[in-house]
Amino acid sequence: MSNLFAFCVAATGDSISPVDRAHPVNEVANTLELNLTHYWKPTRAGYFEHVPKDRIVTVVGETVSPQAAGELRGMRKGDAAAAAELRMTDSGWLPEVLRNRELPKHVTYGHWEDDGESDADSKQDECNDGDAEEAEAA
Repeated sequence: MSNLFAFCVAATGDSISPVDRAHPVNEVANTLELNLTHYWKPTRAGYFEHVPKDRIVTVVGETVSPQAAGELRGMRKGDAAAAAELRMTDSGWLPEVLRNRELPKHVTYGHWEDDGESDADSKQDECNDGDAEEAEAA
């Protein structure tokens, strides 16, 4: 139930931030155990057009290679943004605002069938069986 509530909050939450640092909305992602690399990619329209060219060069240099970053330096910003998107498509890179949070170690999606017996029920049965054995011995 808490996961559903967190999802509803996340769907209406605004995580836009003017600075690259952890944001309170990251707690929603933590609650849902989201690995944002599955849902966000560094694209021209989604990221590179919104940051200075120097930032594009820095990101590509750190993520891809210094040589790739050097190629971007001689381009205009729009061309550099398009080239950066191509080079970083499958990099898994996230801006600091999305990665300054704890990432889940293992994410499981789906549901499981309940056999109708909870852990508490089975422990109670074990206790009752022990009581019956003690009564028989007496």
